[in-house]
Amino acid sequence: MVRSWCMRYESKHTYFKQVAIALGNFINVPFTVAERHQKLQSYHHFNEMDKQSSIIAKPLECGPGTQCIASMEPIKEKLQQIDVNLDDDQPIYKPNWVNIMGTKYKIGSVIHATFDDLLPVFGVVKAIYVLSSSVKQVYFNTEILHTEEFCEDYRTYIVRKMVHPELRLIPQRSLKYFLPLHFLKPYGTNEQLHVLPKHDIYNPN
Repeated sequence: MVRSWCMRYESKHTYFKQVAIALGNFINVPFTVAERHQKLQSYHHFNEMDKQSSIIAKPLECGPGTQCIASMEPIKEKLQQIDVNLDDDQPIYKPNWVNIMGTKYKIGSVIHATFDDLLPVFGVVKAIYVLSSSVKQVYFNTEILHTEEFCEDYRTYIVRKMVHPELRLIPQRSLKYFLPLHFLKPYGTNEQLHVLPKHDIYNPN
C-alpha cells in the first residue's frame, strides 16, 4: 500500500482543481492552470530578503508632492539615523499619499506606532518621505498621540493630542498593524477622539 499511495498526488491535484473552478475559464484550461502554477512557483522562489515579487507585487504609487535633496531637509539627521546609506545629494520625494501593496496612506491618517505597556500608541501622519522607488524606504513623520484607555462600549481606543507634540519618524516596513486608521467622534462623548482598529491590536511581547 505504501508504494501505491496517491495522497500526495491528490493533494497537488487539489490546487489545479481549485484554480480551474475559481477562474471560470474553460476555453483553454491546461494553459491557464499551467500559467498560474508557474507564477505561484516563481512567487515561492523569489528573493526572500526583499519580500517582494516583481510578478505579483504591486509597484509603489505616489501622489502629488514636492521633491528636494537630503541636505535641504530639516529632519535629515533623523532620516540618516534610520537609513545610514542616505547621502546629502540623494533626492527625497514628499508626496501627499502613497499606495504600498494596495494599501493607501495619506497625510492626516492615523497609524499604529508602537506600544506603551499594554496599550497601543497611535500617531497622525504629518509628512511622507520616499527615498527611492523601493517599498523599504518609505517613512512617516508622525505626531504621537497619548492613548488614555480602551472603551468597552464602542470597542475603540480613546486618544488625545499632547500639549507638546512629539514627532517620530516611523518606517512603513516596521508597522505591526499596517492598515491606516482615522478618528471617530461617537455621539455624546464630549468631543473625545476615538480610534477604531479593524482588527484587535495586542502586544506580542
